Amino acid sequence: MKYLHFNIIGEPCRHVVVAEEHLYLLDGQEYKALVESKDPDVLKQGLQMEKSRIGSMELNKKSREIVLLDYEGLVLERFQLSTRAQLKPFVRSFDGFVRQTSSSKRIRPMTALLFMGITYSFIWAGTRPESADINPEGIRLRLAYFVVQFMEWLNGIIGQELILAIGLFLLLVLVYLVFRPEIGRMVGNERVYINSRLHSNSHP
Repeated sequence: MKYLHFNIIGEPCRHVVVAEEHLYLLDGQEYKALVESKDPDVLKQGLQMEKSRIGSMELNKKSREIVLLDYEGLVLERFQLSTRAQLKPFVRSFDGFVRQTSSSKRIRPMTALLFMGITYSFIWAGTRPESADINPEGIRLRLAYFVVQFMEWLNGIIGQELILAIGLFLLLVLVYLVFRPEIGRMVGNERVYINSRLHSNSHP
């Protein structure tokens, strides 16, 4: 029988063995007996769980904690892997589990366009060669006229350097709002994996 072995800490059972259809929690003696005998029947002596009972799993990259839940959201098992390197192989040992998409939503397209226009106004005013270039005279488009007039007024109060700094800050905020789901996936420690194969069918 093929299986994957993982070490856990802070529990009476110090070993997790993941086979094709079951997960086993073994103490030191039970795992030693498995290694020495190579007899899969030894696994039946430890705590075992059918993988089909697991509806989802939560993991924390920082603490290395794994939480296995059933389809009702009740905790089946909770344990802490000994190293962070074991997290990815552990998740991959469960076929059909896919990562739950982030609940964070990106900025709406029309709001993004408005935000982009405001950001551009600050960067444009902050990068003019001379302060005198921030001048609304001769601009026919009324909205653009009032925007440049506002930038002229703002330049007289805080100066071009601060206007440019605000523009760059707004640009960073815009990038974050556009790519918020992807950024959340990269930097977040909490991850949830759903048993999609069994959720699509009638689960036990």
